[in-house]
Amino acid sequence: MTALDRLYVDGEILLYGDVGDPWGWGDGFTPSDVAKALALHGGADITVRLNSGGGIAFDGVAIYSLLRAHALTGGKVAIVVDGIAASAASLIAMAGDSIEMRAGAMMMIHDASGITWGTAEDHEKSRAMLDKLSGQYARVYADRSGKPEAEVRDLMLAETWFTAEEAVAAGLSTAVLSDAALSTAAFDYRVYAHAPDGLPRRVKTNPPAAAAAQHKEANMTVRTDPADPAKVTETKTEPQTTEKSWFRTFSASAEKSGLSVADVNRIADESADLATAQAKLIDAMAEASNKDKPKPGGSPATVTADARDKLIEGATKGILMRAGIEGGERNEFTGMRLERLAEEALVRAGMAATGNRLQMVGRAFTMIGRPLASGGMHSTGDFGTILEAVANKSMMAGWDQADTTYQLWTKKGSLSDFKIANRYGVGPLPMLKKKPEGTAYEYATLQDSKVTVMLATYGQAFSMTREMVINDDLDAFSDIPRKQGIAARVTVDSLPYALLIANGAFQGGDPLFHANRKNLSGIGGGAPANAAPSADSFEAVATWMRTKHVGGTDGKTRYRIRPKFGLFPVAKEFSVRQLLTSATELGQTNPALKNRAQGFIEPVFSDWLDDASATAWFFAADKTQDTIEVSFLDGVEEPFLDQENDWNVDGTKMKVRIDAGASALDPRGLFKNIGA
Repeated sequence: MTALDRLYVDGEILLYGDVGDPWGWGDGFTPSDVAKALALHGGADITVRLNSGGGIAFDGVAIYSLLRAHALTGGKVAIVVDGIAASAASLIAMAGDSIEMRAGAMMMIHDASGITWGTAEDHEKSRAMLDKLSGQYARVYADRSGKPEAEVRDLMLAETWFTAEEAVAAGLSTAVLSDAALSTAAFDYRVYAHAPDGLPRRVKTNPPAAAAAQHKEANMTVRTDPADPAKVTETKTEPQTTEKSWFRTFSASAEKSGLSVADVNRIADESADLATAQAKLIDAMAEASNKDKPKPGGSPATVTADARDKLIEGATKGILMRAGIEGGERNEFTGMRLERLAEEALVRAGMAATGNRLQMVGRAFTMIGRPLASGGMHSTGDFGTILEAVANKSMMAGWDQADTTYQLWTKKGSLSDFKIANRYGVGPLPMLKKKPEGTAYEYATLQDSKVTVMLATYGQAFSMTREMVINDDLDAFSDIPRKQGIAARVTVDSLPYALLIANGAFQGGDPLFHANRKNLSGIGGGAPANAAPSADSFEAVATWMRTKHVGGTDGKTRYRIRPKFGLFPVAKEFSVRQLLTSATELGQTNPALKNRAQGFIEPVFSDWLDDASATAWFFAADKTQDTIEVSFLDGVEEPFLDQENDWNVDGTKMKVRIDAGASALDPRGLFKNIGA
C-alpha cells in the first residue's frame, strides 16, 4: 500500500500519525503526499481527518498552505479531528472552513522554539525572529478564534491543551461531534511541557537510534598516573546492555533537529554523556543549516506555522488589486513586481533566492529543495499557488461578466458522470371522474415520457513561463484567465441555441420543430402564420400552445402550456422591446387603445439566433416545465482551473475546463415562428 493509498480514502484525506516523517519509518504524512491527494481529488470540497501529535514544523506549514490554497481556489475544506491535533497538527486544523472535533478529542497550541548556533548577536537575531514568528502564528489562531492576538499568544506561551468543548469555546473549533474520539495517535508527548498524563507514547520495535545506543561499546580515556599526564592507557568497558540513561532526553531534542536518522545515530555513538551529545547535535544542525542557508541568521524553527500562508493570501489579494479584479486589496504586495514576489516566496519558504533571474523564478515555480535543517523537502510552490489563485479568481470574474442568456430560460440539470442518462417525465393527469355511490375510486393511468441526456467536456490550456514573470506580464496571469472564464460560459451559452437552430430529430423521430409536433408556424390547419413579432402574432402563438396540445391516457387531457419567454435574434431587439413596453398598441390608429403585448412575455435576445436567421423567433414555457435542460457534472456550473508544473519551461501550465451538455426534454413547451 502506497502513502497515497493510506492518505486518500473514499474521497477523504486522512492525516494520521506524524506530520512529516521525522524518523524515517514511513508512517507519517508529508506535504508531497497531501499535494498528490488534493490533485487526485480535484477542486471540489474535501474532508480532512486529523489524528496527530505533531511532527516536522515546516511540513505542517506546507500542508496548512496547501489546504488554504485549495480553499482559496474554490474547494471548501472541512477538518475533522478524530483523536488529537497537537503542535503542527493544530495549525493544519486551522486551514478548515469548518473544524469539527469528536467527543473526547484534544487540541494543543504552543509558542515558537528553536536552536541557534553562533555569537550573542546570532542568538539575539534568532530570538527576534522567533518572537516575530510566534506573533504571526498567534494571528493565525486569533483570526480563527476572534480573540485578541495578545491573549492567544499567552495561551501559546503556556502550551495550552484544549478538550473538544474547550476548543469550541475558545473559537478554535466550530463544533463537537457526537461520535467518540479515536485512540489518540501515538507520539513521544514528553517533548511537550504540559502534556496530559496517559497519552500513548510511540512504541517501535528496535528504533534505529535507540538500537544503536543500546549496542554501543564505550571507549573511555583513563589516566593511570595523575602526576604524569603523558601516561595514559586505553581501557574498554563491557558492552552496555541497557539504553543510556540520557538517551531519551537527547532523542527528544534530536527529533526536532531535522537531521537524518543516520546522523542522530552517529552522534549518539560518538558521545559519552548528554552534554557532549547535545553539543554535537548543535554543531551538526549549524553545519546543515549553513550548507544551503537562505539568509544570514536563519535557524530551524520547531513550531507549527510561518508567514507562508500570509504570503499566499496577501499576495493573491495584492495582485487582484493591481489587475482591477474584485476581491483584491491594497497591501504590501500590491506594488511588488512578479519577479520580486517570486523571490519573496523563496525567502519565506526558507530557500535561497540565488542564481540569475530566470533560475530564481524557475525555482520559485517548483519550490524543490531543502529549506532548512528541519524543513524537509517541498514539491509545491507557494509562488505557483499564488498565481493559480489569481488565475482562478480572474477566471471566475470573467465567468460572471460573460454576456450570456441561456441561464434566463433553460432548466438547470445535474449529472454524476459522462454516461447517457435518462430523464423521465409525467404528463398532466386526466380530469377526475365522477364516482357513483358505493363504487371504488378508479386509479389514474400515468403517461410517462423518457428522453436521454449526456455531458461533454470543453476546455483550453495556457502556459505561464519564467519570461512572463520577468516581464511582469500581469495580463498573462489575470486577463487571459478572465477571458478563459468568459469563453467557458459563452461555450455553455451556445449549447441550447445550437439545439434550436439545428432542429435535429427528437428521440429518433420527427425534428424538434415539426408539423406533427404542432410547434411550428406556417404549417396550415389553423396553425399560426409566419409573421414578425407583433401583438397579433404573439396572441396567435400563445393561443395555439394553450389549446392544441391535448392528449394523455384519455386523449382529452389539456396541457395548457403558457409561454413565458420569447427568444429573439439581436436584429429584433429594438422593435421587440418597443412592442413589449409601449403603452399604446403599435400600428393602431386609436392612440388610446391599450397595448395587448405590453409585458406579455420575458424577452431574451441572443446573437446565436442571428447566425441562422434574422427573422425567426421562439416561445418557451416556464423553466419549471420541460423544454431545454443545460446539465453540469455534479451540478457544478462554474468552470474548473487545473494547474501543473511544466519542467520544460520552468513555469506552470493551466487549463480551464467545464463539463456541460444541453438536451431537449419536451418539444411541446417550445414553438418556432419562422418570421417574416
